[in-house]
Amino acid sequence: MKNSNLIKEIVNTGRLYKSVFIRTADLKTKSDIKPSEKNALMELSGHKELSMSVLNKKLSVSKQQLTAITGSLRKKRYVERYTDDNNLRVAHVRITDEGRKALKDTYSEAERKLSNKLECLSAGEITELESSIKTLKKLLEKMNR
Repeated sequence: MKNSNLIKEIVNTGRLYKSVFIRTADLKTKSDIKPSEKNALMELSGHKELSMSVLNKKLSVSKQQLTAITGSLRKKRYVERYTDDNNLRVAHVRITDEGRKALKDTYSEAERKLSNKLECLSAGEITELESSIKTLKKLLEKMNR
């Protein structure tokens, strides 16, 4: 099969990346934000507002999951959900100031935990890792279009 070795490396690296970085950043924190909620807040933080259907596509979750995520975030007052004035069938979501603060606090905790993981690397290795991650991000964004 074409690219078989590459696909094996992607799968194995993805598993390792998740173990080292994602699980470390998402370990139980003081924050009351679940990983799925954090992803929604991160997406919303870059926009004034998003329709539920656009947010659904960006997060790649089911409509039921998105309803649960935004419902939980609304209860915490991290997002506001409202209907479009021109089309009552369209719902929009936007992050609140409280949501931005909670997301910032979550980033601070993740930064502290990930900094501990990076301590075993030399300055040169840190630079190499940063460059590699930037390259990987660029390629993944191209593949995700």
